[in-house]
Amino acid sequence: MNAARFFRHALLASSLVTAMAQGEVAAIDELGFSVPQGEGGSISLRARQAFEHHMKESECPVRVESRAQNDEAGEIVFSVMPASAPYAAGQPVTARLTARTYENTPLTATVLVKASTGVNSLESLEGERLALVSKTSVLGFVPVRELFADAGVDFNEGQLFITGSYEGAITLLLHGDVFAAALPAPLSARWAKANGLSMVAQSLTPLAGYVTISDSLAESRRQACVKALQSLERSSARDKRMDVFPVWVEGFRHEKTAP
Repeated sequence: MNAARFFRHALLASSLVTAMAQGEVAAIDELGFSVPQGEGGSISLRARQAFEHHMKESECPVRVESRAQNDEAGEIVFSVMPASAPYAAGQPVTARLTARTYENTPLTATVLVKASTGVNSLESLEGERLALVSKTSVLGFVPVRELFADAGVDFNEGQLFITGSYEGAITLLLHGDVFAAALPAPLSARWAKANGLSMVAQSLTPLAGYVTISDSLAESRRQACVKALQSLERSSARDKRMDVFPVWVEGFRHEKTAP
């Protein structure tokens, strides 16, 4: 092998080693992106891959991690909490994004029935079947249970149908498999009129969806992640990039907060 050919082989081998090393660094450098279980987002392989690909292309490589409520693991965290809460579980952050909703509808819980039933109060739902996203949802379960308690209506566990998604809840209602369904107000605003549904109850305290980014990250890294999330838009069912978030999330707007 002549010197020139040897040099080319050596250069190629060096490039491969460098690429492999960079790949290992990139894998280690992925940020944990925590999403809560039970809020209606999808953690299917397709949904995770679509979101992770978008974030990597936007120079904010992440790995999606499904977590139990109140478990705030991960450098980037999506949470649902009272709209007045300044930080995610007290974690200091220098960047926070707020989830946008349909026509900026406040994020409260509602209970819907078919308008043709003529029902207009929770009292009429005693003993009826109710579709819920989950039994752990901060938005889709806790305030709904409180609404029933305030109305003096028995929240019969045996009559609850857990769907895992809000699309599933409204589908059960429209097909007549349940008498009522609990949905976030932004989805009620989007779907109720077109589907002949009426609202019989609504919670009063607005919640909000937040993505918080830890201040442990370099400023350049935080900004890249902020831009990646800001560029997301729920545009069509074929675009799976936002499926890891509940369907009421239309996109994100950026807020700056002090640590």
